[in-house]
Amino acid sequence: MDLIIEWIDEYRRETDVYRRTELATSIYFYFAESVRLFIFTRTKPSDALDVWQETAKAILEGLSTFRGRTEKEFLKWCFRIARNKISDSYKKNRLDPFPTEELSDLLEASRITKPFSQEDEVDLKDAMDLLAISHPECRELLWNHFVFGFDYEEIAEELHLQYDAVRMRIKRCLDTASGLLGD
Repeated sequence: MDLIIEWIDEYRRETDVYRRTELATSIYFYFAESVRLFIFTRTKPSDALDVWQETAKAILEGLSTFRGRTEKEFLKWCFRIARNKISDSYKKNRLDPFPTEELSDLLEASRITKPFSQEDEVDLKDAMDLLAISHPECRELLWNHFVFGFDYEEIAEELHLQYDAVRMRIKRCLDTASGLLGD
């Protein structure tokens, strides 16, 4: 059994407050670095710290609801919570698009986790420009799918749509963006 799963199981059973705190701290440090980096490279710099705090709190408070049995399942669960908190933050500021300087900061931070070539940088800048001028629904769909990493099923659930409806809307948005790029 994975160490993290042992800690979570022990945390659930433990009645001593000091030992529970010790276990919660170990669990926190287990996921903190990767989830924090995930959030800070996908969120406006002005919102990142708040989103991180909400995410860490939700993960620790939700340990009793986690049902996975592997490290991979635990991390997947943590990242899903992080994506949901990022999405919640984005929804709150839906009418407030990313200011240009914050987009630049976000792109710069993303280089830490995924360095990209000069061509990719130009393509990414073009894509960001397209998102800025595209139809609001396309912007939201493309942003959620390609920036936040939501899959079609997660977007469908969030927007109360069918899987195929989301898949087709994203395809149409990509076709529109492709037309704008001249490809």
